[in-house]
Amino acid sequence: MIDIFGIDHICGTCNNIDIASNVLSKLNFKIIFKTYNLNSVPEKKLFLKQNVESHDSAFLSASSNGLSIEMINHHSHNETHGNYEIIIEGNSKQFINESTYVGEDALCKLINSQFKYKLAKFHIPKLDLFYYYKKSESFSGISNIVLKCKNIEQVVRFWTQGLGFEFVEKSNKGNIWNLRFTGPMDNWNTSLLLIEDKDLQINNSYLDSSGWTCVSFIVNEIELCIKKLKFLGAIKIGEPYNFKINEKNMRLAFLSGPSMELIELIEFKK
Repeated sequence: MIDIFGIDHICGTCNNIDIASNVLSKLNFKIIFKTYNLNSVPEKKLFLKQNVESHDSAFLSASSNGLSIEMINHHSHNETHGNYEIIIEGNSKQFINESTYVGEDALCKLINSQFKYKLAKFHIPKLDLFYYYKKSESFSGISNIVLKCKNIEQVVRFWTQGLGFEFVEKSNKGNIWNLRFTGPMDNWNTSLLLIEDKDLQINNSYLDSSGWTCVSFIVNEIELCIKKLKFLGAIKIGEPYNFKINEKNMRLAFLSGPSMELIELIEFKK
């Protein structure tokens, strides 16, 4: 039996889902739905920095390929930052027109030197979100998730044995591993770059942190997935709960991985 069907989306934080939807629609993302004033549930409090009563949500899918995005406004602000970064590939001036060029930061230089990606960092001012851009003629969308970790072997085991990724390659220095998830749909597939930093200070990340906060997986049976991920090093595990959004019934649970990276598990119900 398949435990993990695919990666449904990655979550980003914003102050206004209408502005976020408008900007991302110009970057080849299609608005699927927007919903406002969703009540917060007790099962999420462990993963929120502040006690928020409600949030707004906008879900956007990639027009061609790559991960979908859920933009969330938790109506709160704190100084914590999500543990994920993303790489967007494409060959569209729209990406550049909506963004400000930042340059080649330390992460860019590290990845570019070992994998020859030719990444550049960009900022979306209207959303206060950063991403890394790689020019591509054959792909348009989020192609990679990037995660820093302190113990790469532990994190690789968590993402491969627990979340269904497969090893692709690692850098000559061994401090960057490239993993790949392949599911039944193109938009459920992505690559994960794990970057080991022995001196990394692992900080708590929350659903209402700024930046890219959480990766969501579609699973077959949520309780079995939680049991496996707990064995493989999940740190914080929330209780599963029932939820309905966009007329779809589902069962959800949140947990933190070995690097305090946030994971959402989604089991669709009839």
